[in-house]
Amino acid sequence: MTQAKASVQDNIRTIHGSSIANELIPLSIPKDPLFAFEVSGYITNSNYHAKKTTFLLFINSARPPLHTGLTVRSLRGIHIT
Repeated sequence: MTQAKASVQDNIRTIHGSSIANELIPLSIPKDPLFAFEVSGYITNSNYHAKKTTFLLFINSARPPLHTGLTVRSLRGIHIT
């Protein structure tokens, strides 16, 4: 269980462990009129290695996170290229 007043990184540490929480890098892309969206969140740096990939996507702080196949496949495709 996470704490309401804990930081996002602390909650990630609680749920997924210190190994991933220690390798997080903040990501922020301000709203651009051309694309009409903004991005903020965390990604892992190149030092993080795991046997299994975990992909969590929260849109507008949605709970639970989105696990739609099309969204995940599209974003993984961008990540690979």
